[in-house]
Amino acid sequence: MIEAGPRRAALSLLMVCVFIVACDQQARFDDLVPKDEAAFAERYLQLLANGDLDAAEAKLDPRIVSPEIRSVLAILSETFPKTNPISVKLIGSEPRVTDELWQAQFTFEYEYPGQWLHAGVLMHRDGADLLIDRANVMHQADSIENTHRFTLSGKTPVHYTILVAAGLVVLLMFYSMVVCIRSPHTERKWLWIIFIVLGLGTVNLDWTSGIWDFEPLQVLLFGVKFKQSLYLPTIVQFAMPIGAIAFNIGRILDRIGDGPA
Repeated sequence: MIEAGPRRAALSLLMVCVFIVACDQQARFDDLVPKDEAAFAERYLQLLANGDLDAAEAKLDPRIVSPEIRSVLAILSETFPKTNPISVKLIGSEPRVTDELWQAQFTFEYEYPGQWLHAGVLMHRDGADLLIDRANVMHQADSIENTHRFTLSGKTPVHYTILVAAGLVVLLMFYSMVVCIRSPHTERKWLWIIFIVLGLGTVNLDWTSGIWDFEPLQVLLFGVKFKQSLYLPTIVQFAMPIGAIAFNIGRILDRIGDGPA
């Protein structure tokens, strides 16, 4: 049994590693955010939260202004709680640049006492001006970190099936690679090892929503991958271990061939 001291040290080290990875992802995210434009988007949402509809309407693209736009802005404004948020966090930044157009979508998470809210702004640049094309505001059941947190609680049979399949792929590849390395009779050993650790055709599961798909032509090294991105769902992937299967079929056929005549 692991003593309490080493166990606590190992747990502390794991937490430090997770913290470092999270900080690194946050730093990369922050580096890619166009700061001035994101600040403009946040100020626009603050106008809606404050109920300053005249100023909010003035920043819209004139092409979308209509007699009904004021009522739309009023509905968005009423969606914001009438208290100051505990925190406001940028959780989405998607700039799109072409020769003719600069456009970006920004999404912010607002934390209020006992509730969460996501607000987004789509905007584009017209010369030196930034114009709002669309805004949306939606209440959320929880923070985005908790929503996309990797957990086994409350998951469906599909989640467990794919997770078990991913584990079996890893075990089969590892077992086959060890057998291949230790076998004195395997020809072209390193080619076999490369073939063993490649998987073809991936099953991809969105761990938050449970939605999955299959990509038949995708190659995956070591057969399994967990894609974790800041503010996005974890994607669990596993691929068919064709190399490991072929290696073991070959071993079985060799044994049959070496059997009694």
